[in-house]
Amino acid sequence: MDIYLIRHTSLILEPGICYGISEIDVSSSFEEEKENIINKLPKLENFSLFSSQLLRCRKLAEALSHGTIEFSPLLNEFNYGDWEMKKWTEIDNKLLNEYMNGFVNFRVPGGDTYFEVTERVKQFMSELFSKEIENTVIVTHSGIIAAFLSLFIGLPIEKAAYFRPNYGSITKLVYTKDYRFVDYVNR
Repeated sequence: MDIYLIRHTSLILEPGICYGISEIDVSSSFEEEKENIINKLPKLENFSLFSSQLLRCRKLAEALSHGTIEFSPLLNEFNYGDWEMKKWTEIDNKLLNEYMNGFVNFRVPGGDTYFEVTERVKQFMSELFSKEIENTVIVTHSGIIAAFLSLFIGLPIEKAAYFRPNYGSITKLVYTKDYRFVDYVNR
């Protein structure tokens, strides 16, 4: 199975804002970014398309679709709870330091732990790998892609922070029951 993990396109959002599960629309460059993604993807005759339920992913998935899209809550981004849509500089510095020093198990007030997010991704992967699919396109978020990569190659989830997918980037993975490898990251 060839798996194409695609991060959504850029957003209408000022820099320095903490966001995850918030509904944010795509930027005015969406059409150009979408065409760039289409040009980077191989011409797939048949593929299964999965997407986060959030608007920024739904728009891209709908633009890429040739048929059915399976929208999954398992692919939704990290929930920053009380921090959603606040400037990073407005977040309590003590809590922010605790988060940065132990993000896997730190529960953002009113939100998720990264461990919980990783468990969602693990569930999605298990369901995906049980299917007989040749090509899979997944439109999702940076945090989900980082968790997927860590789990896929067997890294501790603490290492997920090393992966920083760009807006509109594609990461290709190859999976069979006998082997798995990363073909490319952040293309």
